[in-house]
Amino acid sequence: MLASRRNVIGLATALAFVFGVSGQAAAVTFDLDETAAAVAAPVITGGSSVSYNSNAVTLVTVTNAGPEVILHVNVISGDSGDDWQAQNFDCRVTASETVLFVFEPGSSGSDLSYECNLNTDVVDRTPMITRNGIMFISLEDPATGETLNSDQIFADWVVVDYGSGSAFSSGAIAFQGGVPDGGTPDRKYRFDGIEYAQFPAALATNFVAPDYDIDAHLVLFTLDGTAGAANGGPEVSVSVKFYNDDEVQFSAGYTFDCFSIVDLRSIDPRFDASALGSLAGHLTLTPELTNYSDLAHDSQYDGGGVIGVRKTPVHGWIVQTISDGGGGVNGSYTSTGDAAWARTLAQATLPLEPAAGDVPVYGGR
Repeated sequence: MLASRRNVIGLATALAFVFGVSGQAAAVTFDLDETAAAVAAPVITGGSSVSYNSNAVTLVTVTNAGPEVILHVNVISGDSGDDWQAQNFDCRVTASETVLFVFEPGSSGSDLSYECNLNTDVVDRTPMITRNGIMFISLEDPATGETLNSDQIFADWVVVDYGSGSAFSSGAIAFQGGVPDGGTPDRKYRFDGIEYAQFPAALATNFVAPDYDIDAHLVLFTLDGTAGAANGGPEVSVSVKFYNDDEVQFSAGYTFDCFSIVDLRSIDPRFDASALGSLAGHLTLTPELTNYSDLAHDSQYDGGGVIGVRKTPVHGWIVQTISDGGGGVNGSYTSTGDAAWARTLAQATLPLEPAAGDVPVYGGR
């Protein structure tokens, strides 16, 4: 059904306001399609509704397009009760080297294997506490060990669900260096436009409306926190506005800690096609002020605002699946197997404005 011209103009104006769109707007947030100084990818090995069983394997491929460098890796657990628990390791790579990180289901978390020993064929195998979480890769100088913010790596990821025979993939989130040689060469990663580009003010995506055989999940994360700080409470709050194909607006909200895989219908049952009133729609996510239980982190990176209150940035992906035997989008055929797809959330060109004076920082290991 065609919307009225007034409604179309109103929606376009609202999105332009949220997304900072102008005729010649320059990107000041992440450029997801360029080489970067750091990248983030999800780790999913089961125990979530995106992967229907514990047989999921995550493959993260990283290429160094610059000179020899150390990939410094933090894997942050998003599992229940593992608030901001993280493990770290180094992976030294030569110029133009590509590394494959493989996360497989383990006895209590996942088992990681990779090979990056400067042209040797030795495969490192490491048990990880994380089943589902976020992998953050930064760069360090091979000579000094100091953090670098040179844009020279790119990455992507694939989740293969061997139990259902399906897979989905997308690009990693790319964090460009803000200013050449800017920032402080430590393991406190500042998304301030100086060390790294800033998180976007809002995110958006289209979706095929979920129903009895189509699912839709958001895979969300933040990097505004400290590794090992078990704060035990939600640290991210986003407002969720979503629309059907007639521009009818619905509103909801969602909170999570550092990483979340969430069914759209768990956010609001009106995402279901029967309640939405259409087979497709779109949504926007906007970070909101929230109580922040990690006072040590907040006070360290607070610029004079209220301690314990932050506007925490967020990014992520959308994943959709069609189940075996499902009737498909219009019900005119039957799926002969599980199918899945994923993509990165679209982002505003304007950066997030944190709470007064705050700086989003990942205090890594």
